[in-house]
Amino acid sequence: MRRQDAAIACSVASRLHLAAWVLFVLVCFALAPFSRALAAATDDARRLQWDLIWTGHYEASVDGEVGPATRRAIRSYQLVSGMLPTGALDDAQRQRLAEEAAAVEAQLGWTIYRNPAAGYRIGYPANLLPRARALDATSQEFYRDDLSANLITMVTGPDSAASFRASYAEVADDPSHVTVYQRFEPNWFVVSFLIGESGYYVMSRQKPGATVSYVLRWPKAEDRSFRPVATAIANSFTVPEDVVRR
Repeated sequence: MRRQDAAIACSVASRLHLAAWVLFVLVCFALAPFSRALAAATDDARRLQWDLIWTGHYEASVDGEVGPATRRAIRSYQLVSGMLPTGALDDAQRQRLAEEAAAVEAQLGWTIYRNPAAGYRIGYPANLLPRARALDATSQEFYRDDLSANLITMVTGPDSAASFRASYAEVADDPSHVTVYQRFEPNWFVVSFLIGESGYYVMSRQKPGATVSYVLRWPKAEDRSFRPVATAIANSFTVPEDVVRR
C-alpha cells in the first residue's frame, strides 16, 4: 500500500506541476500584449520628455512617466506656441514638438561620447563646444576656442559615503558663488550655481570603484542655448557599476 500511495502522490504532484506550468504559460501569454503596450508607452513618454528638453520646457529626469513636471512642461510649450495649455498634446501638436526638438538637437550637434578607459557615457553639444582633448585616460574636455564655455569630465575616488557627502558640501556651500539648484542622493549629487557672468552645472555619480563627475560652464548671456543642454547632459550621463579609477 505504501508503494501504491507513493505512486499516487507522485502522480498527483506531477499533474499539479504540469497544471501550474500551463497556468504560468497562459498568464504570460495573456500579459504579453499589456507588457508590450506599457513598454511602448514608456518609450513614447521618454521621447516626449527629451523633445521638451530640447525646446527648453522640461528640466527634470527623463523617466518615462508623464507626471506633474511633464504636464507643466507641456503646458509651458503650448503657451509659448499659442496653443490652449491643456497639458496634453494632440497628434498635430506632438508632431510639431518633435520637429522643433529635432531641429534644435541638430543645430546643437548633439553627440554622445564614451570614454574608452572608464566606460562612462555623456552627451555634449559639438557645435557649441567644437574642440575636444583628453586630459588623461579617463578625463576629457570639450570646449570652444575662446574658452568661454567648456565641459570637463573626471574620474576620482573611490569615495566613502562620508567623503562623497563632503565633496557635495564643498561645492554646494561655497560662499564664492550663488547656488541656483542643489540635490544630494546617496550615490549622486547635482549643484547648479553662478559665478560672475558664468553659469555652472556640476554632477557626480559615486560607484564602488570610483566617482565620475563633470562640470559644465557657460556664459550667462547664452542661457537660452545652454540651459536645455545642461538638462540633456545630466540625463545622458551614465556610469557603469564596475568603473574604477586608473
